[in-house]
Amino acid sequence: MGEHSPTARRSNWLLEAMQTTLREAAFYGRTALAVTIGPRRFALAWKRDRSTFMNPLGFLAATLGAVGTLDGLAQFFVVHAPSDASTSASPSMLASLAEWGAPFVYYLLLGLLAQLLLWLFRAGGELLDGVAMSVYAGGGPATLLALIAKGAVAVYVAHGHPGGLQVTLTTDLSGVVALGIGSPFFLYCWALGSGLRAMSVKPVARWKIAVVMLASVVAAGFAFGYVDPPGEYGIHPVFTYTGGAHGHRNLNFSIKS
Repeated sequence: MGEHSPTARRSNWLLEAMQTTLREAAFYGRTALAVTIGPRRFALAWKRDRSTFMNPLGFLAATLGAVGTLDGLAQFFVVHAPSDASTSASPSMLASLAEWGAPFVYYLLLGLLAQLLLWLFRAGGELLDGVAMSVYAGGGPATLLALIAKGAVAVYVAHGHPGGLQVTLTTDLSGVVALGIGSPFFLYCWALGSGLRAMSVKPVARWKIAVVMLASVVAAGFAFGYVDPPGEYGIHPVFTYTGGAHGHRNLNFSIKS
């Protein structure tokens, strides 16, 4: 059979599809690794040549696809692990994507606020650069750490603990557990701040970036507290006002996930 035979054509397009998939996976992996280990260097390189790394929207789509698949596998092993009747059915892929995609709403809001506040120091770059860095920081280090944490719990459940990870908080342990739960959020803020500092139109001191990030977190906390949208948006602080005695209003602080 010649090279133009139907069998040869089928083999060629299949091989090309596999090669393209591997190239895209490597491109995604290189982007995620770069923003995770060095967000400032990543932002400088992306600012010089945006073709160096994956497009932000493509990176977001690839991240959701990857974590949705991995989360589905983790849920499969949990559901099929030896357990009692309390084990529930595996959630759908759509529900898994919604779970992992919702935090990006908060990430984008935080990135926009930080970029706007940088303009007060006359150092803010393009608004879309802030959006892009929000996606990269959320899809890189923050999602990776959250995925590792959830994977660890899935392995724990799969090895004979159907009730999930049970932790008794003590005075000595509570801070460690809180730090572990909130680590994706802190890592995201660090990566976003480092990236925005690198993208600024003029040098910005670290303390200014710290002030900008803190103010952005507080502003986003008030926005989420006021709107109180349905769904889960990852670990994030929320500020609300409630009525008190004698007409006074009380400021409340909470951590939501």
